[in-house]
Amino acid sequence: MEMRKRIEFILEKPFLERLIALLDEMETPGYTVIPAKAGRGRQDPWTREGMVTDAGRQIIVVSFAEAGLAEKIAQRAAEKLGNRIALISLTDAAVYLPD
Repeated sequence: MEMRKRIEFILEKPFLERLIALLDEMETPGYTVIPAKAGRGRQDPWTREGMVTDAGRQIIVVSFAEAGLAEKIAQRAAEKLGNRIALISLTDAAVYLPD
C-alpha cells in the first residue's frame, strides 16, 4: 500500500477535452472519466434527463498521483479552467498497487 493524492474534478462536459489535454501534458499516471447523472451545485438541482446538448452536463474525472504532482496538476487545472468551470479536490488516499 502506498500513499497518494486523489485528484477529483467535477466539470462541465464541454471542457473535458481541455482537462484531458492538461492531464496528458503533465504525464498524469492515469485517470477515469465518469458521467454525473444528477446533482446540485450553486444553482437548482439538475439531472441528465432532458438535456439535449453537452452544455450543463457534468463529468467527474478521478486520478491518483504522488502529492507533489497532484498539487501541480490541481494548480494548473485551476489556472486553465477557473473555479466557475470546475470543482477540484485533493484528498489523501491509500492505494494498493500491483507488484
